[in-house]
This record gives sequence, structure tokens and C-alpha cells, in this order.
Amino acid sequence: MNTRTTKSLLWVTATLFAGLIAATVLWVWLTPVAVPDAVQNGGAMAVSTDPSHDPTQPAWKDYAKVVEIELRRPLYDPPPAPPPPPPAKPALTIKLTGVILDPGRELAVFQTRSGSVEMVGIGQRIEKARLISIKQGGVVVEYLGEQVQLSLSDDGGQP
Repeated sequence: MNTRTTKSLLWVTATLFAGLIAATVLWVWLTPVAVPDAVQNGGAMAVSTDPSHDPTQPAWKDYAKVVEIELRRPLYDPPPAPPPPPPAKPALTIKLTGVILDPGRELAVFQTRSGSVEMVGIGQRIEKARLISIKQGGVVVEYLGEQVQLSLSDDGGQP
């Protein structure tokens, strides 16, 4: 293909594209366009509250929930609620009724919740308590991780 043929082919292609552009502009200019109500009313949108206006669209009152949402609220989460307080530890339900301090034999006498009387040596358990030491007039027991001192005059333990 020589230079003259190439130039002619380029001119034909350019003329064809120019004609298509001119036809498109003419078609857009001559085609009627529907004008929305907002443009005819000077830019003010007329909102219909009548649900029969357009049955394919929801009624204006259906949008009321969305419109009433507070959008200008603080953008942070409130602090979490404090954790509930730990449950109270159950009270010690044994009562010291006596101590036996013999050489080589130390025992404590307890009255249990059920009313029975038990003799316990050091290191032994009574209900949920473990006897740690025995002295004249009282004992020390470990109850729920705490050491509780019981005396013969007490009705219960003092932590």
C-alpha cells in the first residue's frame, strides 16, 4: 500500500467519524426530554404524602423513623458497666465447744451445723474448714483461703 492510498483511507475514516459525531449531536438536540417537577418549580422538590401517588414507592411516613435518627450524637461508646460484685462468702457454720491440750494429743471439739459434735486434730477437716492450730481458749482454722480464729466464747468465726 502506497502513501497516496493510506492518506485517502485516513481521510475517509476521519470524515466518517465526523459525520457520526454530527449525527449524534443532532439526535440529542432534537430528542424531547421530560423535565422533572423540581426544575419547573424553581428547584423546590414537591413531596407527596399521598401513598396512592406512586404505589411502587413507600409512603413518606415510612421514612419518618430514618429521618428522626440523631446523627449528631457523640462518636464514642459509653464506658462498660462495672462488673457485678463477687458473691459473698458463706459464713462458717461450726462452733468451737472445747479444746483438749494433753501432751502429744491436741484436739478441738466442734459442734457442726447439724448439731453433731466432732473432735478434730491439727490438719484434719471439719465441713469446709481445716484445723491449723490449737491453743488455750481457741483455735485457728483455714476457711475458704482465709485464716479464721475461733474462741470458746464465740458463736462463730472472726476473719
